[in-house]
Amino acid sequence: MSRKRTTDECGCGNPVKKTKAVVNEMNVQAKGRFQTNDVRRFDFQFPHFREPAEIGCFSLDISRNFHCDKSQQRHFIPPSNCGQVHFDLKKGYSGMMKKDETQLDYINTILRWIDLNRHKFLTSDGQGDR
Repeated sequence: MSRKRTTDECGCGNPVKKTKAVVNEMNVQAKGRFQTNDVRRFDFQFPHFREPAEIGCFSLDISRNFHCDKSQQRHFIPPSNCGQVHFDLKKGYSGMMKKDETQLDYINTILRWIDLNRHKFLTSDGQGDR
C-alpha cells in the first residue's frame, strides 16, 4: 500500500515530505482547538494546611485483636556505631508467626478506630473539619 506524499516548506526553506496521514493530523490539530478557562481564576491565596499531628493510636495483638492503645508499639533505637553493625535478618525467622492471609483486613481497623474516636475530629464549632 503506497501513501501519497505532499511537499511542504519548513521554516528553513527546505522542502519536507510528509505523508497524507501526517498532513491530515496537522489539519485536525489546527481545527480542533479547545477552549480554556481564564487562568486568573486561580489567583487567590493558597489555603492553609495544618502541620500533621498524631491524634491517636491503636494496636493489633498477635491474634490481630484490636486495642485502642499503644500496647504493641515498638521503637527502633539506632546503634551508636551504625557503620559497624551487621544485622542477621534470618535471626528469629524460624519462630516467626505468619499473618493469616485468608482474612482480609482492608481498612476496617482504622475505620473502627475513627468510629471510636469521632470526638477527636470535631472542631470548635462542634462540626467536623471541612
